[in-house]
Amino acid sequence: MNSEIIDIDNATEYLLNRKIIDTYSIVNGDLKIIDASRKNRNIKVLRTNDPSFLIKQSYKTDTSSSITLKRDALLYALIQNYPKFSTLLEIVPHIHDFDENKNILLVEFIDGYSWNEYIYSIKDKDIGKENIFSLGKIIGTCHDLFKNMMDENQLNFLPRTFESSFLHPGPEIFINLSQANMELLKIIQRDLKIYGRMEEIFLKWNPQTLIHGDIKFDNII
Repeated sequence: MNSEIIDIDNATEYLLNRKIIDTYSIVNGDLKIIDASRKNRNIKVLRTNDPSFLIKQSYKTDTSSSITLKRDALLYALIQNYPKFSTLLEIVPHIHDFDENKNILLVEFIDGYSWNEYIYSIKDKDIGKENIFSLGKIIGTCHDLFKNMMDENQLNFLPRTFESSFLHPGPEIFINLSQANMELLKIIQRDLKIYGRMEEIFLKWNPQTLIHGDIKFDNII
């Protein structure tokens, strides 16, 4: 297969070539390929009798997503292969494959709603204390584990500091800036009080834990 882009038409061939699936699922009709692209090119590979997958591939024009995807793959691999990360095994999806040449990540498919979808689906936005507690516990588990690993060479690929680009933006920030973040940038730059407070935070910022850089409601199932 010559194409570098994986879509619903060539995903099956790609998975066969990578020996992720065999022809059994195809012959028995136990294979469904669904396009679920958003920020990344996402494809659901659904099966009833065998594990289902999510194929993630960044768009060529989106440099930041490409970096984040590689970061995902490295972090998933560390969590699965090193005992000191074992507390996260039940929190993050299982990684099945990473095609470094094509920057394609294959992870366990978790059937559920993102927190964004969940919040907008409930009446009166009554999320419930138990759900909020569970979310806080999960994020706290991540931060607690990584707070003692600031100097771990294995984790050099993770961000180390407060993101100050909103305070002193350069031209590169506008390449992949979403409309929502553009509006946020305008608000910060227009409001001197907000800008001043953020400057104070930046000057006093003391990193105490590593951060993944892409933890948000849309990525939490």
